[in-house]
Amino acid sequence: MWNAKPDLWKALIKAKPEAKKWMTTPIANYDKMLVLFAKKRAKQVTNQQVTLAKAAVFDSIHPVMSRDEVTHALDDLNAISNGANNLVTYESVSQVDSQAPSQSATSLKGKKRKAPTNAAFEREFESIREAIKDVAEAIREGNVIAERGRPRVYSEQEVFTELVKIGLDVQLRYRAYTFLIANAGRVRAFFGCPAQERKDFLLQMMTSPQDF
Repeated sequence: MWNAKPDLWKALIKAKPEAKKWMTTPIANYDKMLVLFAKKRAKQVTNQQVTLAKAAVFDSIHPVMSRDEVTHALDDLNAISNGANNLVTYESVSQVDSQAPSQSATSLKGKKRKAPTNAAFEREFESIREAIKDVAEAIREGNVIAERGRPRVYSEQEVFTELVKIGLDVQLRYRAYTFLIANAGRVRAFFGCPAQERKDFLLQMMTSPQDF
């Protein structure tokens, strides 16, 4: 409650009879407000310093106040007494509550925007991957077909090794080797015969080379 000089109380009550209740009515967080609104704030205030500060504040009020000034002062006191305990907490909570749904809504909208984007990207990526697989499979099949249609090319070493296998003597083997590698068609015809008939077929080709 207020601690003021008797003559100040008399002047206030005379101008505004309702002010009498403030002689005995506690004011919420009075000490805190006094320190908060003082010109100079102290980090630690003793009980004695608070009492002196109260007296200094009330001494600064002129004993003769206009009716409007007293009315405004009492209205301010009523507002402070009734709402001081909840003012800061209410505003703080209201601010947090008003921001939280906004932030949550913004975050939710962001997630909703990202979800379709990610889904579309995944579908596009899957389509590209399937297309690449189809192209790779087509290339493999094309290579197989190309290999089948391409005539086998035998090396000189393969020709000579086969001549040894069919049992030609050294002199005939050299002649047969020179005869075969001179014409790729003769090599294909030679290897096209069954293994057990290749020797006879080779001797026949060498006897009638014009036919091959």
